[in-house]
Amino acid sequence: MIRKIVSLLLFSMLTLSQIVNAQDTTIVDLNYYENKPPLLRKEQAYGFTINTEGFGLLYRKGFHKTGYRKWILEFEITKTKHPKEVKLNNNYYENAKPFIFGKLNYLLSWHSGVGEQRVIYSKGERGGVEVRLNYSGGLTLGLVKPVYLVVLNDKTPDDIYDIIIERYNPAKHDVDAIVGRASFFEGFGKSKIVPGLYAKAGSSFEWGVYDDDIKALEVGAMMDFYYRPVQLMAFNKAQQVYVGFYVSIIYGKKW
Repeated sequence: MIRKIVSLLLFSMLTLSQIVNAQDTTIVDLNYYENKPPLLRKEQAYGFTINTEGFGLLYRKGFHKTGYRKWILEFEITKTKHPKEVKLNNNYYENAKPFIFGKLNYLLSWHSGVGEQRVIYSKGERGGVEVRLNYSGGLTLGLVKPVYLVVLNDKTPDDIYDIIIERYNPAKHDVDAIVGRASFFEGFGKSKIVPGLYAKAGSSFEWGVYDDDIKALEVGAMMDFYYRPVQLMAFNKAQQVYVGFYVSIIYGKKW
């Protein structure tokens, strides 16, 4: 009888011990352990930029050095506008294109450079927003193209004005003599290349849901320095340095 009682007690203690251990294991399994996302070595992205001096298109290729630092190869084309540009219309003539009175030249800039990007705050496994600090710089090639307009020529012997296309000349073409803007490609052969340097610095905020997805907003400042001054408006001084702020929307992939 005593032997049966002792055996029953031992069996009860063993069963209770297993139940307690099982409960402890269940509690530990409920804890969340965040895993680090895989390190993707390369990426490429495209973007559209709006800045205080115009707009542009962007392409980048990235090469990760570590999980928090990477080199970037950058190509960008931008159109620079003068802050005093104002579009006018000559409503007297049908199909006349709007023009900017006083604009001497268009300026298109091609940027080719390298830079570095550093992660300041990682979005981790659960998503969120990743904050990065980036800076880049390199070569600028500025395409300076003269502005051509549709204008009224001097009166003919029959007291009639001819409509012709000429390169804008502030000493000759007053606002009343301008019909409208000519094609952008008019006089393209008169364009000149002005080399220079550029630099950019800013912060980007990436909210891509997946590890291999890039969706980012970038804000910062940029500067173009040209070998010689470039004049955009007839009644303003030529500038050698153009400084502005920019906002870029960027999409891409990592692998």
